[in-house]
Amino acid sequence: MKQAITEAKEQNLVSSEWVAQLAVQSKQLHRTIKLPEAQGDQALFNFVIQYIEAVPGFIEHILNTAAKQNLLKVIEPVVKQATGFFRQPPKQVRAKYHFDHLGDLYQLMDQAYLAHRLLEELNDAFMLQTGIPILPMDITKANLIIYGMLGDAHGCQLESLVQETASQFDLYRIVDQRQINKQQVSLSEQNWPCFSTQLGICLQLRERHLRLV
Repeated sequence: MKQAITEAKEQNLVSSEWVAQLAVQSKQLHRTIKLPEAQGDQALFNFVIQYIEAVPGFIEHILNTAAKQNLLKVIEPVVKQATGFFRQPPKQVRAKYHFDHLGDLYQLMDQAYLAHRLLEELNDAFMLQTGIPILPMDITKANLIIYGMLGDAHGCQLESLVQETASQFDLYRIVDQRQINKQQVSLSEQNWPCFSTQLGICLQLRERHLRLV
């Protein structure tokens, strides 16, 4: 997964061209997505790149946490499915040949969204059962922002795949709370920051909203 991301960046991604394309997309973003006033298009480009690059690190963090909690056996299948979106892209992922030479980033963005959303579902279930996160950062707002960039039609296709995939696992019965050592993983604002906020991209939603409308 790391190799695929690196190769795409080195061989196919040209920052200036992508910033130009994202500048067009940024004008069509949902009104709740707020970019920095200065160099907003560049900030959006940096956000997309770091969103993609974050997947391997998040997976490593989850596996390390699961190993410490003796939960690797039950959590590893979910993680393997997340990596599977990169090894064997499902039909819902936009193919490279649908675009110009920058198509790698579109495909990687789709794959990263699928992986992040599945891991978010795992994290939500884990937190409900234990009160602590298994992800190193809160990715909820970032996923909503990427969904907004994908557009409703394509975003709904990917979201349906996430829900279908998540339903294959009994996520909400994955943990025996007696197994959890809460001293090893603590939930706090300092230790569990918001991914998108740290990159300067904000999502202004009322708390009751779960998806962009």
